[in-house]
Amino acid sequence: MDTERALAVSHLTFLRGQEKHVLYRSLPSLDALLKLSRDDIGDIIGRRLKTREWDPGRLGPRVDRDAAFLEQRRVTLLMFGEPAYPPWLAEIYDPPFVLFVVGNPVPSTETMIAVVGTRTPSHEGRAAAHALGRETAVCGAPLVSGLARGIDTAAHRGAVEGRGPTLAVLGCGIDIIYPAQNRMLSEEIVGRGGSIISEYPPGTPPRQFNFPERNRIISGLSRGTVVVEAPERSGALITADYALDQGRDLFVHRVSETSPRGAGARGLLSDGASGVTGMADVMQEWGLAAGAGNSGAGSAGAGAREDSGGGGADGRPAPVGMQLALELEAELRGGNHG
Repeated sequence: MDTERALAVSHLTFLRGQEKHVLYRSLPSLDALLKLSRDDIGDIIGRRLKTREWDPGRLGPRVDRDAAFLEQRRVTLLMFGEPAYPPWLAEIYDPPFVLFVVGNPVPSTETMIAVVGTRTPSHEGRAAAHALGRETAVCGAPLVSGLARGIDTAAHRGAVEGRGPTLAVLGCGIDIIYPAQNRMLSEEIVGRGGSIISEYPPGTPPRQFNFPERNRIISGLSRGTVVVEAPERSGALITADYALDQGRDLFVHRVSETSPRGAGARGLLSDGASGVTGMADVMQEWGLAAGAGNSGAGSAGAGAREDSGGGGADGRPAPVGMQLALELEAELRGGNHG
């Protein structure tokens, strides 16, 4: 891999992941990329571009700063198509062109489990997510979540306290821990054998549209996703839709059945998602015993529904509407949301 060329292409946010890969393979060097016009890039990827974001004059210095940051902070760069790239993630629609990883290598086990849910959980929901995190450590199944407030934080913390690996997928650059209150938790995640992951180059702020996009990575890394307390327009439902479109298993924690914050999760149950009370139920669904999480047994989506229940024609889940955008905006301003 040509690190500088890969870093440069990762900044082209107006391209899809596969288009970035095509562009990268079509060029011999970073200098060749910097000489291209917007129309040249469009010719290479086979799509007319209307973006005004292409500015090769600024890209070169950005790449220099990125390369220095990766070396100083010991950040690993994984590119799609390389042996170390997570195999399950490589199978999804529009896999990330690159992944920036701080900490330990991304596990290749087939029993990673995602835990997602509202940012404003009830006491019972928070406790359920924390217990799920601890149980993943016992089962040997690495936990994946998004480091957000609420359910994500509780699940990560449970895994850390159980001395199990957990992976936090960011909706911003790898140099930015968001929310800032989870900086210490992110250090504990790495210290306990986990990792912090992002597809966004250093310096990328936590924009509201990044979070739905990063959710495809959370579900894509995982064999199954457990939703814990999700309101009707929760961002966790986007992750659930991605999981189903990707052919992965979908579970709903039964704390959602009576929770005032669980209306969206109850809808998933009505649509056929499996209800669980803990990781023992998940492992039983997979035909595995506790502690067998790193055995590599099983395959993706063994019990997933065939109908995604709302996916778009291009394979992506349908958006959940303006309410989600308002919730994400509130999160970026420091507020809480579901």
